[in-house]
Amino acid sequence: MTLFLSCKKEKSYLHFTDKQLVFVNYSKGQSLKFIDTTSVVQTLTQESYRREFREQVGLYGKTGALTEEYEVLYRAENNGSLGLQIDVDALSRSLSLEIASYWNQIALNPDTLQPPFSSLSINGKTYDDVYALKMYKNGQYVNSTDTATLFHNKEYGVIQLLFPNGKRIIRVD
Repeated sequence: MTLFLSCKKEKSYLHFTDKQLVFVNYSKGQSLKFIDTTSVVQTLTQESYRREFREQVGLYGKTGALTEEYEVLYRAENNGSLGLQIDVDALSRSLSLEIASYWNQIALNPDTLQPPFSSLSINGKTYDDVYALKMYKNGQYVNSTDTATLFHNKEYGVIQLLFPNGKRIIRVD
């Protein structure tokens, strides 16, 4: 009698939670348009897009546990100054957003974020479940006086970046 034993590990998947999915809303190949306070329109083209399951590696090699990750990066066409990057990681439960040199890393569980506005009207268009996130110039959290407010929702992603001086960048369709 021959006995075969298998050490094959069962794969486990760590998916994004519903709240994390609020920030996973751009598709591959998508371009975006934003207009600023001076009526200059900038088109952002996608430089990279990644949404995948990545296998976790432990002390003894691959674990068989797969974690969902998402990253999207946009840059303005024609040497414009606007850029957008969003990273979401199911394992670390983190969210990282950067737009126009303003940045926020929410290492705390994004599931704790609550949409402060059930609806918000911007430029005559009404958006539902809008999140407002404080953004820091160049990621400078400590004693930062240069902050902006990012408005974001699940359906459209970044809707508006509002600067403290009243200037703003708004998404246009």
